[in-house]
Amino acid sequence: MKKQRHILLTIFKKATLFAVVFMLTTFSETKSQMFDFEDITETQAENNLTNDVTEPKTSAVKTQPSSKNISIRSLAEQNKSKFVQRTPNQNNKASESGASKVSPIDPNEEIYMYMRNFKITRNLSNRVNCSMRFYLESKVKEKISNISYRLKWPKIETALSFSNVSPEGTAYYDYTLLGNGCYEMDSAPNIIVNRCRIKGRTQEHCASLIKWRK
Repeated sequence: MKKQRHILLTIFKKATLFAVVFMLTTFSETKSQMFDFEDITETQAENNLTNDVTEPKTSAVKTQPSSKNISIRSLAEQNKSKFVQRTPNQNNKASESGASKVSPIDPNEEIYMYMRNFKITRNLSNRVNCSMRFYLESKVKEKISNISYRLKWPKIETALSFSNVSPEGTAYYDYTLLGNGCYEMDSAPNIIVNRCRIKGRTQEHCASLIKWRK
């Protein structure tokens, strides 16, 4: 009987010790888990707090315009102020002011061409030549910049050119021609205009002013 009691007592002691150890281990594990949970909640709270603090800064940086953008906008506005749009009325006034510098076209404007001091001679070798003076008389109120033309008779022709003829002025050339065609120069020649330049006039209008005077 004593032996059995001793065995039961030892078993009871061991069971009690095992139960105590088990309870201690479970208590330590639950306590550590509680500490971990508190750490997690504290770190989450700290992260939320840092996010709340940093978010306004980032938004402020995004919304704040850079100094480069400000300078570019100011330059663009200055360049826009340099350009001035012209209305059609302003363009018409500018064209009218440019046209007003040119004298109005007179319906009586004419450019006369004629020949004077005509003389025919025959030399010892029986060659015929003729001398004359060709005139250009302008009745235009603008300067003739350049006029070049050909005078063509049935059997003889010549080319002439005048430059910078003053308004309502006269210019002339002394000329000598050779050939029997000199005998047929008493009629009016055919005038072929190559160039006619007057300020404020078209070439066609300038050429239409030319007339031969006997």
